[in-house]
Amino acid sequence: MVCHSSRDVWHDIHMNSRSFVSNYLKQYPERAMVKLQRGQTVKTELNGHWFQGRVESVDASLANIYFASENRFEWIYRGSTRLHPLFDLLANAEARKNQGATRPTHNMALVHKKKNAPYVEYTRGDVDRSLSSTPALTPSAPSPSSEVLFKMFLK
Repeated sequence: MVCHSSRDVWHDIHMNSRSFVSNYLKQYPERAMVKLQRGQTVKTELNGHWFQGRVESVDASLANIYFASENRFEWIYRGSTRLHPLFDLLANAEARKNQGATRPTHNMALVHKKKNAPYVEYTRGDVDRSLSSTPALTPSAPSPSSEVLFKMFLK
């Protein structure tokens, strides 16, 4: 039973998730998500340590990651900072912000040196159905709300 809800709803959830939910709601509908494909490997945080995981499948905004060293599967939100590409991007943006930098210090063409490597993309609205490993139930024409927007750095 809910007796009272806070104006800022992230205060009503577990303290370990507050920062994530607060940032998510402030940036909505634009979301940073790691572009992943089946078979890719991605460094992922598990129990406070970084492990190499293999992407088994992608379903909209979730990725099923297999950790061979732990013999474990886990569904992870593609916008989670547990995925190293997003963690690294946000950490670098925070460092630039703390140093007073107002523009990116790199060229995006140099960022994707590895072919087929995971990278961060920004989505607006619904997740692009082409990211899903399962077919859509009802076909729909692409709309601007599902267009993927690429950005060089965080605002």
